[in-house]
Amino acid sequence: MRIGELAQRAGTTTRALRFYESQGLLSARRAANGYREYGEDDFRLVREIQTLQAVGFSLDDTRPFVECLRAGHETGDSCADSIEVYERKLAEVEACLDRLQAVRDDLRAKLTEALDREPGPVPGHHVLRGVPMTTTTGAVLAVTDETFEAEVLRHDGPVLVDFWAQWCPPCHMIAPVLAEIAAERAGDLTIRKINSDENPRTARDLQVMSLPTLVLFRDGERVAQWVGARPKARLLAELDAALNA
Repeated sequence: MRIGELAQRAGTTTRALRFYESQGLLSARRAANGYREYGEDDFRLVREIQTLQAVGFSLDDTRPFVECLRAGHETGDSCADSIEVYERKLAEVEACLDRLQAVRDDLRAKLTEALDREPGPVPGHHVLRGVPMTTTTGAVLAVTDETFEAEVLRHDGPVLVDFWAQWCPPCHMIAPVLAEIAAERAGDLTIRKINSDENPRTARDLQVMSLPTLVLFRDGERVAQWVGARPKARLLAELDAALNA
């Protein structure tokens, strides 16, 4: 089958398939007329990549599974390297769950304290002509295809953009980490989020293939990119390294 037929069967684009090829995850055969040709084995590889990416695996994470299938195994997780990736991703998920549990406990404590306190002025609000206005310093605000250029590319200073989707569990796991960093680094680092399902143009232009993907911009230029949820300490170290490079 040709690349267009493979893309249609897999529910993806020819551009994505060519990107897989450039990363060594897919290898086309050339027909005598020069066209790329693919077989059922290639379709299995693409579906394996898509299935893993749907649960937050990066393209590099899928590599052992692809190699396992290429080696002739019935499933992509029949090899030791694939099992190792499973174990690592599970450890990342459990670490994220621990952080979420801590956030939930903290919020419960704050709620209890607030309910027991006498009513008073609401912190973080200012009044302008009688209308309450919440401050947004350090908040992770959403951008769209229409506002991306103005709020990210034209923004002075570094901006970290979180590409996410509602269906993506790792996206929800990293959200509280980004909120904490946004508050701690307010004034030095701006963090924005963009829903890739609702704003596909920006994700397509930047070739975002997996979620969550974090892209760091400085003065309109992309300087670094990371795929997948990660612990706060690791993300801070990666940010500092990219910003100080």
